[in-house]
Amino acid sequence: MTIRELSTAANDLSQSVQVKSQELTALRSDMAKLNEKYIGQVDKVIELQLAKDAVESELEELSRKLFEEANGMVANEKREKHKIEVAYEHLRKQLTETQERLSTEELQLNELRTMM
Repeated sequence: MTIRELSTAANDLSQSVQVKSQELTALRSDMAKLNEKYIGQVDKVIELQLAKDAVESELEELSRKLFEEANGMVANEKREKHKIEVAYEHLRKQLTETQERLSTEELQLNELRTMM
């Protein structure tokens, strides 16, 4: 090879190195931008996960309170039903006793009428 050919080859290689260097710089810039976007997305994912965890925690708390309230309402209804049943039974006994006394009084009244 001649000096001219070597010089041309060297210039070609120098230009090729410059092009590759520019491409490498552009790729590094693109990579830095992508890394920033990635970090931003990771931050958003973390934020969304925290929000999701907060909502799930609130849902669990509300569910617990709902079941506690429902259980309390069921217990109150059972107590009220028992009170009503006791009162009903008491009134039924009073009615039976009153009917028996009325029957006895009617018998006595009929006996008195027949005696008169």
